[in-house]
Amino acid sequence: MASTPPTTPVADPASAGAAFRRPRSIALYLFVLALVALVPAFAFSAILLQRNNEAQERVVEALITGSARSIMQAVDREVNANITTLKILATTPTLQNGDVEAFYDQVKKALSGTKTYVYGLDKNMMVVFSTRQAYGAPSVKAADPGSAQTALSNNNIVVSGLVVGSVSGKKVFNVLQPVVTGKLAPLVLGISRDVSTLEMPLLSDKLPKGWNVAMVDDTGTVIAASDGAGAAGDGFALASVDQLATTPGFVTLRSNGEIYQAAIRKSDLTGWTLVAWAPASVISAPLMDAVWSLAVGGLLLAAIVVLVVYWVTLQIGRSVRGLEGDAKRLGTGQPVTAKNYPISEIATVSSALEEASKRRQQAEVEVRFLMRELAHRSKNQMTVIAAMAKQTARG
Repeated sequence: MASTPPTTPVADPASAGAAFRRPRSIALYLFVLALVALVPAFAFSAILLQRNNEAQERVVEALITGSARSIMQAVDREVNANITTLKILATTPTLQNGDVEAFYDQVKKALSGTKTYVYGLDKNMMVVFSTRQAYGAPSVKAADPGSAQTALSNNNIVVSGLVVGSVSGKKVFNVLQPVVTGKLAPLVLGISRDVSTLEMPLLSDKLPKGWNVAMVDDTGTVIAASDGAGAAGDGFALASVDQLATTPGFVTLRSNGEIYQAAIRKSDLTGWTLVAWAPASVISAPLMDAVWSLAVGGLLLAAIVVLVVYWVTLQIGRSVRGLEGDAKRLGTGQPVTAKNYPISEIATVSSALEEASKRRQQAEVEVRFLMRELAHRSKNQMTVIAAMAKQTARG
């Protein structure tokens, strides 16, 4: 006899539906309603926050690149002014006639108090005169003969990088003009300026907090920098000079494990490079502050919503329990009095229960009256029937 295979019990759809539709607390529905309202609001706020941060970053980018351009233009104007001065001095009659002492006196007097010094180099790159020292002082070798030789060879103006002056012993930069006419030719006429004089153009454009700016020559040496951005004469630490080229916006630089955002401007006049930079964390700081504000505000709002939901749940729960008691009293036939519940819908139901209670009381009075009438009439009928039975029995 073949054995019957075991059958798999099939779930009753009605019981499954009943389990799915089992009653749940009103607090659960209120919390779900609060989540449905809050979650999209927070998501929308996060999107708006991100877009606002992107807009702020574009504004900062435009501000920094504009400031870098403005600073470089200010430096170029100062160097251009020195070039113009040199061109005028190169044609001075006293210099053309070889009257070095008279030329020295004129220049010394004209540039007094300007922190600008003029010197002359002969073809051997020896200092013929310098307004930094008295006329007739011992001649010394030029501190930057390469730039002077380039100016003579190309017969063009050359702007040096940072050098240590052989006369002053200070960190300076030079603007060199070849003089190929006159009794002293060939001669290189130079203007020497302390690099500290460039700090004014660098600091005149105030950058936002956390930003630094530095002017770097073609060897990667810092010529001048804002506070905290390095010292003159130091090597530029963020990147090599061949990686620094003018950028239309921000460029990312990495150094010592840190990420920086930088705006770079390179001067065609001097060959110097201006770099304005800040850590990426400085740029993202407003977003992080806004995120924390949103998070804290969201937690406070969520706490307030929870408290409100809890309070509403208590009010509804108390009202529903009151209705439950009224319904039980109505079921047992006891009178029900409407209560002033805080929820208008429940108060309406309470009034309906009171009306139903009154109607039931009235109906019960009428039923009792009819029952008494029925009993009275039944007794009368029974008396008539009994009398008829007695008369029948006699007959």
